[in-house]
Amino acid sequence: IAYDIHRRRTILFGGGGTSSPKNDTWELVGSQWTKRSPNHRPPPVPDPILCYDSHRGRTVMFDNSRSATWEWDGADWRRSASRVQPFGLAGMAFHPVDREIVALGIPPYELRGNELWTYDGTLWRKESAIGNLGTRTRAGMAYDVHRGQVVVFGGSMDYRHQGRVFGWPLTDLWGLRRTPASTVHRFGVACASGAEASALGEPTRGNARFALRFKGVSSRLPAVAIFGLAPGRTPLGNCSLWVDQLLGVVG
Repeated sequence: IAYDIHRRRTILFGGGGTSSPKNDTWELVGSQWTKRSPNHRPPPVPDPILCYDSHRGRTVMFDNSRSATWEWDGADWRRSASRVQPFGLAGMAFHPVDREIVALGIPPYELRGNELWTYDGTLWRKESAIGNLGTRTRAGMAYDVHRGQVVVFGGSMDYRHQGRVFGWPLTDLWGLRRTPASTVHRFGVACASGAEASALGEPTRGNARFALRFKGVSSRLPAVAIFGLAPGRTPLGNCSLWVDQLLGVVG
């Protein structure tokens, strides 16, 4: 179940319980349930995980049985084209500040430790592994607007014994805090006249998506990029680029 804050209704999809899995879509407005008849719909899902993306106005559903993501726009279902999908999810919640879904991933083949995944409506990205939480399934997740973080509550810690799978219920509460993104500022110009540099993404630790793009630099001439921790007052030669502490030089 997920709540569509823009259309002011609760969205229900699929489920199974003691019966066979379903793939019907229902909407609750006030006290009235209405069954929808979209042109496209996901296959039957026994235990779907839903979350509403308030930035894009979509209800996102993850199918753990097929590792597939679907989106409901209020009229029809559309399958996400992201080639990378989590193996499974214990839960997910929308982060309104980062404008993406934060999900607690379940690793394949009973590997230990949940994973942190994010989904921006286009791509799923595996951010990092999460310690301390163990490997839990069916956890409750929500965004805490006062603390500005996603919280995880309870779930089930599954284990095997004599060929059978048992679930140990959990009642603990955790907060997921992500490393704050550092900011990029330009201080002056480089020595090479006409050269420009721009940052793509945020230079946070472990962010493989961060990159620097250079313009106006000849591919036949050597180029040097200097990274500093913070702006200071130590001039670099005769240039107006100021650095405080040298991290590295890339040619």
